Amino acid sequence: MRFFDSVSKMRDRINANGLLVVFVSLFVTLCLSGCGAGKVTPQPPSSSGVGGGGRVPAEAKAIRAALRYAEDANPGSKFSAVKKVVIGGWARVSVQETGVPAEEAVGFDVFLKAMDGEWEIVKTGADITSEELPDAPPGIFK
Repeated sequence: MRFFDSVSKMRDRINANGLLVVFVSLFVTLCLSGCGAGKVTPQPPSSSGVGGGGRVPAEAKAIRAALRYAEDANPGSKFSAVKKVVIGGWARVSVQETGVPAEEAVGFDVFLKAMDGEWEIVKTGADITSEELPDAPPGIFK
């Protein structure tokens, strides 16, 4: 009788392990097919980019330039873009310091103009008006 008990226990272990392998395989297959593994969605090149062959949207380049300016002007601080407007070769990016209490955070607007394939800082500050930047499109100030 002992022999049959051992065989029965071994069969149960093999069935349990086999079932585990099946479930793990099914789980991995579902995860890979659900997350799009192996699929590449081509992105058409953006014609709105400035510099770099036009592969990065103008807004992304303007935001990077504004954040770089803000962080260079405020060493040790990190900033995020809280608002952006891009119109006709002009951009306004509102930046806000992160990682500090809201009442202590530094925030200001960075106005940029696309020149020679790059975004150039034109003016920075708060409450900048169209009188200060008469060449900028009116919609950039909204």
